[in-house]
Amino acid sequence: ERSLSRTGVHPDEETIAEMDKALSPCVKNGQSPMAVKAANPKLFGKYSKSTLYGWIAGGLFSAKKHDLPFAGTRRRPHKRPETKTSAKCRIGRTHADLLEWLKANPGVVPTEADTVIGSISGKVLFTFMIREKFPLAFLRDAKTPQTFTRIVNMLWEVAGPELFRKLFRCIVPDNGTEFSDPEMVENYRPDPEHNPYKLLPRGARVFYCDPYCSCQKPHIERFHLDLRRILQKGVSFNPLSQEQVNLIMSHLNSYPRPSLGGRTPYDVFVEEFGDEGKRFLDGLGIVRIPADQVTLHPFLLGRKFQKAADKAVLKKNGVFESKKTEK
Repeated sequence: ERSLSRTGVHPDEETIAEMDKALSPCVKNGQSPMAVKAANPKLFGKYSKSTLYGWIAGGLFSAKKHDLPFAGTRRRPHKRPETKTSAKCRIGRTHADLLEWLKANPGVVPTEADTVIGSISGKVLFTFMIREKFPLAFLRDAKTPQTFTRIVNMLWEVAGPELFRKLFRCIVPDNGTEFSDPEMVENYRPDPEHNPYKLLPRGARVFYCDPYCSCQKPHIERFHLDLRRILQKGVSFNPLSQEQVNLIMSHLNSYPRPSLGGRTPYDVFVEEFGDEGKRFLDGLGIVRIPADQVTLHPFLLGRKFQKAADKAVLKKNGVFESKKTEK
């Protein structure tokens, strides 16, 4: 069963006693668990290094953590605390609720939303996938609900109420904290200066994917693969500007897609929404790039980003680590 598979490896008492006889005396004599494992392949062969160290640290054997010569230098990796959208935000907004809402609103295509992280505590990209075929991205300093609300407010002003309701009638993000204020996404302040507490509905609805179900927003996940061709994973977004992000989106939206019959997302969007859609893209700084000039490579942003991308690829493959080890 799946629940049993998550409980970890638990040998029986007889096996533990046999392991203890082989492992503990050797460890107390200064040997490492890996040396004991190599000398007793039948007994320890199917268990990993981390499992053995975890058992020792957990007190499963008579040998303790202080018997390991380098145990004191091993630090547990620091994991930043993560918080997700609260259960209160998800009431009436689950993926099951989305399916029922779509049945009552035929013809609506959900707009998927997500975030892409550059470096830890650095700038992030808020991404959208409109009608499963047209992506947008916006660079921001922080990944907060207020930031996402400001982006939606900006899109409301640039698109206008009528086009906004066509493009963002239904927004489907994941369970990140940056999407945890759906009421401020679904409503707006008509007079924030004189009456900041008055809210009116935009005509949009927010629903959430189920936890760990990225398959429920597959189109934006697929777009992130293309985005990473230019912004390699591990490259900081801090040197980026929104103008450079607009340049990236212009090239990505001018790239022909087999799913669109060989047409580009830009052409399909303008064809569907006409002059109103064209003005919306102009307001966001997204333009049509000639086919022979489309570039999906880090040098689109200049030599600096090309070097950063090369460094990230080398680091991913362990090249820089091996050099440090040699030194």
